[in-house]
Amino acid sequence: MGIMLQRSLRVPVAKIIAPLVKTLVKVGVSANMISAMGGVGAIVSALYFFPKGKFFSGVVFVCIFVLFDLFDGAVARQSNTGVSKWGALLDSTLDRLSDAAILLGAMIYYIDKSDPLVPVFLVAACFIYGLVYKGKS
Repeated sequence: MGIMLQRSLRVPVAKIIAPLVKTLVKVGVSANMISAMGGVGAIVSALYFFPKGKFFSGVVFVCIFVLFDLFDGAVARQSNTGVSKWGALLDSTLDRLSDAAILLGAMIYYIDKSDPLVPVFLVAACFIYGLVYKGKS
């Protein structure tokens, strides 16, 4: 179902972000710069807010930086340099590091609560989900 939803939204979202993508390309912002800003921002946000138990703020900030992922591929396709294997590797690596930062931030919060079983189950469930779901993409 997630794939169907993603495909059905691809064209409308591309039309909405097209003017901003053209502006970013014209200004000279590269897809790798966008990937780096989004990835580092998501990692820093997750590791700042989640260990403090500020989950709502953390989710808001992480979501803002995850939205950068909408733009990096579109900018790469529109730019003169085009899509590269290095850019895809960078984007994928930063995505996995962001996932790990979210899990680590939540683990730190729950470890500080002196409940050692919660982080173990939380991380195990997330890793199993990641292996099953991400492995299919």
